[in-house]
Amino acid sequence: MKRSSKRFSIAVVVLTLLAAAGTSLYSQAQTQNQPPSHERSRSDEMLDRWNDIGNKLIAMAQDFPEDKYDFKLQKDERTFAQNLLHAAALDFVLIRKVSGKNLGPDFGEGDNPSRDAFKTKADVVKFVQEAVADGALVIQQQGDAALDKTSKFFGNRMAHNSTIWTFAIEHSGEHYGQLVVYYRANNLVPPDTRRHLAQESQPAAVQRAPGTVFRDCPDCPEMVVVPAGNFAMGSSAEEKSWAASHGGSMGSVADEAPQHRVSLSSFALEKYDVTRGEYAAFARETGYPAGDGCGRGRAIFKWEKDPKLTWENPGQAQTDRDPVVCVSWQDARAYIAWLNSKAHGGGAASANGPYRLPSEGDWEYAARAGTITKFYWGDDDAAAAVHAWFNANSGCEKVEGLFCDHGQTHPVGAKPPNAFGLYDMAGNVWQWTEDCYDNSYAGIPADGRANEAPSSDPKAKDSQGNCLRVDRGSSWMFPAWLLRPATRERNPADYRNDIMGFRVARTLP
Repeated sequence: MKRSSKRFSIAVVVLTLLAAAGTSLYSQAQTQNQPPSHERSRSDEMLDRWNDIGNKLIAMAQDFPEDKYDFKLQKDERTFAQNLLHAAALDFVLIRKVSGKNLGPDFGEGDNPSRDAFKTKADVVKFVQEAVADGALVIQQQGDAALDKTSKFFGNRMAHNSTIWTFAIEHSGEHYGQLVVYYRANNLVPPDTRRHLAQESQPAAVQRAPGTVFRDCPDCPEMVVVPAGNFAMGSSAEEKSWAASHGGSMGSVADEAPQHRVSLSSFALEKYDVTRGEYAAFARETGYPAGDGCGRGRAIFKWEKDPKLTWENPGQAQTDRDPVVCVSWQDARAYIAWLNSKAHGGGAASANGPYRLPSEGDWEYAARAGTITKFYWGDDDAAAAVHAWFNANSGCEKVEGLFCDHGQTHPVGAKPPNAFGLYDMAGNVWQWTEDCYDNSYAGIPADGRANEAPSSDPKAKDSQGNCLRVDRGSSWMFPAWLLRPATRERNPADYRNDIMGFRVARTLP
């Protein structure tokens, strides 16, 4: 890793100070701006800090005007683009040191051919997104066990991994400050500052402005306030044709019509899918049963269950930060009733309360996050690997249509969020919604309420004549064309499989 002697000496000084402080820097920092929860681990706290500064850098990379990006080094001082590249690359190197895997490039002072590969704003945005996502994945995979181990730092010195991670995060913070200078020099306001100013300009009586993240109780999930608005629900004829030519069929996307306007009040949606750890807390406290089995592989389209598989043993390796799978629509509702008892101060579990499953309208509006493109990140399915877990990057082998051998879920939050600050709204696991399925949007509520009217179509009902329930978002096992926000799927309310999870919504006052 090529670095100037000046930069190296600074790094050694910083390392010495950090080593003297040990992990106390981490213990001090982890208490700042973190929601209370006795379940949260040290690596969870570290991951939150990594994602917080990383997402600020991504927002800057996306927001800074393209005509002001300058890639030419000026008197050994980095330009805006080079600051972003350097911060992302160096921090990625530091994080990867902990895992012992391949190291990425570093963009330090002086000439570096690696920098020459970046010619456009889009190149920089993509690299920063990938560096932040890969760093988050390493933290999640290593977990608490790696924090107190040691790895080689600058100059082959040894340091605790917690020290290396802390240095990487604070290094990003340093460069964030330098990037703010570029904004001010161009008479611009950074996106994070604009968001805070917008919130502060609201009257004191206005609570939970759009984008606010909150948690009602220690066992309650992190929720993100979604703004009120309206959108075109469903897909256009052109999008259906595209999907049919990229692995689907016109029949498989016919239920995404007719495209229609839906208006919604502000509500809150869970920041992540419900995790295995969160669901375990519910199951321990309530004694809720694991159920009568879970579908896996080709059995899922026959609605068959393997009695040996449950959310605790879904047939794939999971951490407590992975999304819970092998949970039915009914299981999700039981979890929500438990959450509502928490919201009511420990009363009886109840379906009546602020927490609920999102409606289809809620879900698609939140997934699109103001976009009208095929995917929430744009129209390019080739960019899917940056934004979602699907069959091309989830360990799948022998991919045949919608099926593959092996493959698995990934910890939540490892991919960048959408514009509303929601993670994993595409891929990883399908997510249950409240709605009864119908093969057409004709007659569906236009105000975002869930459709509770059973369909007249026998194919929209289970073997008992009950309505199938809609799930959205696609999963780790399926191809990229299904990652579109318009994609719909349906299953019996009592069915469980290893590609299905959920997230909760919350009605706001």
